[in-house]
Amino acid sequence: MQYIPGGTLERVLDGYAKWKNRGKAPTFLEVLETLPCDDVPFNPKALRERDALNRADFVEGILLIATQLTDALEHAHRQGVLHLDIKPANILITVYGRALLADFNVAMTSGKLQAGQLQGFGGTRRYMAPEQEAVFEAADKAQAVRQIDERTDIYSLGRVLREALQGYGPPRVQEIISTCLETDRTKRYPSAAALGDALRNALELYRIERSLPAPGVLASFG
Repeated sequence: MQYIPGGTLERVLDGYAKWKNRGKAPTFLEVLETLPCDDVPFNPKALRERDALNRADFVEGILLIATQLTDALEHAHRQGVLHLDIKPANILITVYGRALLADFNVAMTSGKLQAGQLQGFGGTRRYMAPEQEAVFEAADKAQAVRQIDERTDIYSLGRVLREALQGYGPPRVQEIISTCLETDRTKRYPSAAALGDALRNALELYRIERSLPAPGVLASFG
């Protein structure tokens, strides 16, 4: 695999937890900059992502990263590929703040799944959707694996977002995560693109809310 300067989302979340334990609330970029990294060639084309993170708090940073991941998932799904092992350790964050979905070792094509093929099937149980985990316990595994589709990856991404935000963020974001984590896959977002649209809308509302003056400031003009 090509070396990508930066770190994994897992390391970013670990770093954020350490800051929080010291009573601090860092931004996403502040945490990212504490990760050890080799010298990186200057890339002016990548400055847009870093600039966006520079103006974002941690919640906004996670939402920005999440929209990039939905774009990556939508691309993979359009090629007929399901990742099936989405977790913080498999999400790379470049020093410029670009999220990359890595480690397609257990990825499978939708064609193979619908044919009931199980060779190479796997994943990380902590982030598995119910239908993915059920394959391991099913008597008829070939039939069970046919229940897996794009919405299985959406569930796993929802688990990642829940772990990353830990209840923080506006109610709309928590509703989005709950939809991703529906046990019944027909109640989840139908595609990564649909999830991405919902996240972008929530991100825009969150930015607007952050830009508004505090209620006490408005009251002082009454």
